[in-house]
Amino acid sequence: MKLIRLIVLLLLIFNLKSVFSQNDTILYFATNMKLVNEEKAQYAKRIETKNNGNATIFHLKKTTNNKWIEEGAYERIIPINEFTFTIESYSSNVKVNTINRIAESYDTIFFIKDIDTSGNLIREGYTKRIYPLVRHGSFITYHENGVKYSEGQFYQNEFLNNETWDMNGKAAASNVVPAEFLEQLPSYNNKGISGFRNFVAQNLRYPETAAERGITGIVVVSFTIFEDGTVHQIEILQPIHPLLNAEAKRIIKLSKKGWEAGLYNEKKVRSSFTFPISFDIFN
Repeated sequence: MKLIRLIVLLLLIFNLKSVFSQNDTILYFATNMKLVNEEKAQYAKRIETKNNGNATIFHLKKTTNNKWIEEGAYERIIPINEFTFTIESYSSNVKVNTINRIAESYDTIFFIKDIDTSGNLIREGYTKRIYPLVRHGSFITYHENGVKYSEGQFYQNEFLNNETWDMNGKAAASNVVPAEFLEQLPSYNNKGISGFRNFVAQNLRYPETAAERGITGIVVVSFTIFEDGTVHQIEILQPIHPLLNAEAKRIIKLSKKGWEAGLYNEKKVRSSFTFPISFDIFN
């Protein structure tokens, strides 16, 4: 019995050490974000850890002459206790997001839960590291209303497959590659995302009644672009007013003929896309 207790104690000490021993290091990723060696990598994340346990993760990319440069995005990691961390995300030194990450250790793998500042569960699943994530096994993401959005399988941070559901819990498309794993984002009229921004600016119709009442705001809409460029699963993530929501959906439906699907492993794939549509009377 004493021997069993000793083994359990040693395992606990080892796991706690693994949490806080993520010393300064660099992780390398291929264009599809699979964990690889430096020679095959196009992206990297450099983790700098301070003596107090705080860490910063810098995002790097490889240039055409094989030099590594910072992309301008980074995360600050602030430990709360052994298995809970606050993670602040920055872009060009502007904070864009804050979450709390809770981790459980299972020998060589972790199970994490990411919770937003309102206490909502964003995602949960298995990863080889607490930060940055190296997804390995099952991983689940959630809509803002708490309904499951996707449940996928990963290996060494490589996306394998998934199933998705709409905001009402109804089964939707399968094998929808998350945008962060795409080798190339969807393009509109052969002009990338800027082509879609131009399309929205040229075709958006401000509802007359909404304009008269001074109703303004930003409607955030999501949709899935299939392999053939068709648009499916249009949903309003951030509604403002029924009139503005309806116009946002109309503009997405109108765009259905101009999309070129995103690429993953050099093949056209289904991918989800989120876009904010601004309704401003003065612009």
